[in-house]
Amino acid sequence: MNCQTSELTLEIPETRSINPAKIRGYIASKHIENSIFHQHTGNELHYRYPLIHYHIINTTPVITGWQEGVQETEKLFKQLSHLQIDNKKIYIHRKKFVTKKQKFGISNKKNKYMFISPWLALNNNNYQRFLSTSTKLKKGFLEKILTGNILSASKGLDYTVEARIKPSIIYTQQIKTKLKGTPLVAFKGAFEVNFDLPELFGVGKSVSRGFGAVKRI
Repeated sequence: MNCQTSELTLEIPETRSINPAKIRGYIASKHIENSIFHQHTGNELHYRYPLIHYHIINTTPVITGWQEGVQETEKLFKQLSHLQIDNKKIYIHRKKFVTKKQKFGISNKKNKYMFISPWLALNNNNYQRFLSTSTKLKKGFLEKILTGNILSASKGLDYTVEARIKPSIIYTQQIKTKLKGTPLVAFKGAFEVNFDLPELFGVGKSVSRGFGAVKRI
């Protein structure tokens, strides 16, 4: 299918103290009434694929929108004049907003992608299983998780997967990262799959905070 996508790029003078989670937190605090920004209604958490993602790309904040998220990022483009990070007001010098349609779905050929941000593949349940899996079988273990990640994203975008997803991990490197101050195991690497994924699309956990973003190679 054709997936409607958007990129909102923010040019700001100070980026050292900024990360995607802080940008997400500030914008979500200004849109409490709109669950698309924070995945909550009141105290209830929505377990669905986020339609707005926050990134830092080469030190530049980038906010991406997917399907219904495109309209909301366009509103941000028109309304956003500054960010409030750690009680400091950071004015936006320049903004750029681009929309385009990108392919999303089963492909008749294998496409290669690399993670440009850490892939949070593991949760509390499968982390212990991953540790106990032999080195020889870890690749297949992660490929099953990647398949599940793509299926979950497809459901969130109302796309019906009508063929088997066949990922093949080219390489991975296990790294350490943090989420909400908690140390986590994540992965860098590349893979190929018979599926079209848009640029900067996120797979895995916490994609709204910029994790698991991919780029075609």
